[in-house]
Amino acid sequence: HYKEVSSSKRVRSIYLMVPRLNYFTYILSKVKEQFDDYVHSDLVDRYEEMWFEYNGSALRWDVPIGV
Repeated sequence: HYKEVSSSKRVRSIYLMVPRLNYFTYILSKVKEQFDDYVHSDLVDRYEEMWFEYNGSALRWDVPIGV
């Protein structure tokens, strides 16, 4: 979420090509690595605080990416 960004650097978007039948947990570490520099150091290792959203709605983790 933009309010949790602790850097003055502009956050870059990330685009990944992944199989449609994979789940978000498959790409979680890649996404996390991309944004670790932008969050406060005490939040870097907290996967349970992470989520994906689209148009302001959280995406479900138990549904494949391509659905």
